[in-house]
Amino acid sequence: MFKKIFIRFSIISTAVCAALLALIIISVPICDTNFYYNQMKKDLYSVSESNFSAYLSSVSAAQLSDEEKLAAKEDALKSYFGALSIDENRKLYLLKGDYTYLVPRGMSGDIKEKTENLSGASQFGYENKCSYFNDYLDCAVRLQSGGDSYILYLKDNKSRLRATIYYHLEWTAVFSVLALLAAVLIAFLLARRVSKPVSKITKRAEGFQQGELYESFGEIESREFSDLIDAVNHMGYVMTESIQRMNSDKHRVEVILEHINNGIMTFDNEQKLIQINSAARRMLKIDNENEIRFDSFFKALGLEERMAEFSYLQKSNIVEREIKKGDGYIKAWFIPFKMDGVRNAGVVCVFEDITEQFNVMSAMRKFVADVSHELKTPITVISSYTETVLNSYLDDKVMTAHLLNIVYQESGKMTELIQNLLDISKYEMNAVHRNDEPFSIDEMLSSLVETFKLQAEKKELSFKYTRMTEIPEFVGSRGDVERAVKNIISNSIKYTSRGDKINIFAGKLHNDIYIKVEDTGWGIPENKLCHLFERFYRVEDEARSRDKGGTGLGLSIAKEIIESYGGNIKIESEYTKYTRVTITLPIKNNNPSNKK
Repeated sequence: MFKKIFIRFSIISTAVCAALLALIIISVPICDTNFYYNQMKKDLYSVSESNFSAYLSSVSAAQLSDEEKLAAKEDALKSYFGALSIDENRKLYLLKGDYTYLVPRGMSGDIKEKTENLSGASQFGYENKCSYFNDYLDCAVRLQSGGDSYILYLKDNKSRLRATIYYHLEWTAVFSVLALLAAVLIAFLLARRVSKPVSKITKRAEGFQQGELYESFGEIESREFSDLIDAVNHMGYVMTESIQRMNSDKHRVEVILEHINNGIMTFDNEQKLIQINSAARRMLKIDNENEIRFDSFFKALGLEERMAEFSYLQKSNIVEREIKKGDGYIKAWFIPFKMDGVRNAGVVCVFEDITEQFNVMSAMRKFVADVSHELKTPITVISSYTETVLNSYLDDKVMTAHLLNIVYQESGKMTELIQNLLDISKYEMNAVHRNDEPFSIDEMLSSLVETFKLQAEKKELSFKYTRMTEIPEFVGSRGDVERAVKNIISNSIKYTSRGDKINIFAGKLHNDIYIKVEDTGWGIPENKLCHLFERFYRVEDEARSRDKGGTGLGLSIAKEIIESYGGNIKIESEYTKYTRVTITLPIKNNNPSNKK
């Protein structure tokens, strides 16, 4: 612990020293440059404020040649070299107001560019600027001498300035090393004083992680840490009680949420998901819950609910919505919850899968509509024909008999329809009472072929049964199984044309008896195959289906019968080419638990 604390204090102190050193290294050149430049500028301005301007004016007015005037001006300029510390590193020049070079003669090539300060000297009162990044320092001042104007220009190559900066940086480095050594020493002393109590406090905190909340400190001789130690000990006791209570509450809530059928999702004010149970994941098909955000999630589900409505608009009522998810329907409730009973803290979303209820209600409505529609036609025929007999044909026995025969046929259709509906209901409610006994599937199929032989011959159909393997006896109600197969054969005869073929195959495959009825009739469109076992569903339009007879319940009844034995019925078809219906019945169906 001492070593860690010492290293940390050393790192901190070193970092502080390094930061100060960096600050000094940056500030020393700047300060030195500013001082150097200000002194240089001050010296130049003092020259401009001396009698130099007056002297230049007198020289210009004197009766001298141009060469003598230049010599006089150069001598006057050189008289200030000492005051301005002119040497090989610093040069002083005199130019006319239009930047024409005058003196010192022979040095006009030194001024190769018109610098910013030199350009600014064209204005009286221009303040020269210090350049930190150029290879030189310069300053210029404008002089007015009689009717002439001059520019006094001073340029320094920074050699002396760099020497000064290097000198100061050397001393800075020395002081930095001393400061670093002092910092390490202070870090060592502080580490010795702090390490022991910190070590014990750290050990206590590690105990908190492992659940050792009741263990207290030993004696620590440190007045600086006494209050902290007391606070940590008290915190351990409080944390123990709080954590135990929170764990108990959390576990209770998790158990409740995981064992209810409704989905639960909880969002905070920042739209983040903070809680979800398995039912919600399953209902809404959620794979990655980490990416869920309230607004975007429910927008994708087709809802317009937004968190702002609950958080900022103070929407406190429970909101109820319905969600369509694929083929399912889900009812959702949005329940805002508050923090401290005042501030909105988020929203709890409760989901209930109502697909089954929705489908049941839809099926009931469709069923009532279909039954009403199916019963309406025979009732209308019976009513109209009975009225006709009563009003017109009571004395005509032949016509009366004909009309009453039609009434009888229609009432038979009604009776068949109602009986079929009752049979389906019994199968669905497992209310069918039958006497199961062994019988031969082979014999049953041969008998059915004889039964339908005449109908097949009338339509000039090829109608044949083939036994593929030996077929064991099946334990069940022969009447029920025969009824199911008869409905399938009847459909094949109805929906085939002259010259088509109907072939029946049967045999044993593994532990099942299979029956296949294949025909080369009209076939069934692919998009209608999935509806074939629905009640009252007909592949053709209503008018043509009525011409064929039947109630549209034959395949529904066949399916209920076959599945009541634990079997399966499957239809395959290619439109205008063929239809194949395959029935499989488990041979081991005489287990009492399978009987209904």
